[in-house]
Parts: sequence; structure tokens; C-alpha cells
Amino acid sequence: MSAVACIVTLIAASMFIAFGVVRIGNWLIDARERSASRAIRDAAFVAQARAEFLPTPSRLRHLEVEASKAGDLLGAARYAELAEANRG
Repeated sequence: MSAVACIVTLIAASMFIAFGVVRIGNWLIDARERSASRAIRDAAFVAQARAEFLPTPSRLRHLEVEASKAGDLLGAARYAELAEANRG
């Protein structure tokens, strides 16, 4: 009877070890995917922030016109230079 109990115990222990190895493998795969997706998400965040921070040429043109109407010729020149730099 004790031989049967030992065999059952060994089979159960090997099943638990196999289950643990599978869980560790899944955890490692998930961690790698999470790391890769984090890099993509961070790059998208930086691109979005740059797109929002940099004014569009039409917005710069509007600011240039407003500055020239207000008599701020240096400001208008700055906006014109920025618009030219954004185009080229």
C-alpha cells in the first residue's frame, strides 16, 4: 500500500512541477510582450507630444499676421522663420 501512495505522490509532485514551469514560462512571455509594447507606447506618446507642441505652419502664419497687426515686427519675423523651418 505504501508503494502505491509513493507513486501517486510522485505523479502529483511531477504534475505540480510541470504546472509551475508552465506558469513561469507564461509569465516570462507576458513580461517580454509588456516590455515591447511599453516601448511602442512610449514612442507613440513622444510623437503625440511633439505633434501637439510644434505649431502647424497655418497656426504660425496666423501668429505672424497677428504679431504684424500689433506692430511686433520682430515677433512676426520669428514666427515666419519658425514656419519656414517647419516646412523645410
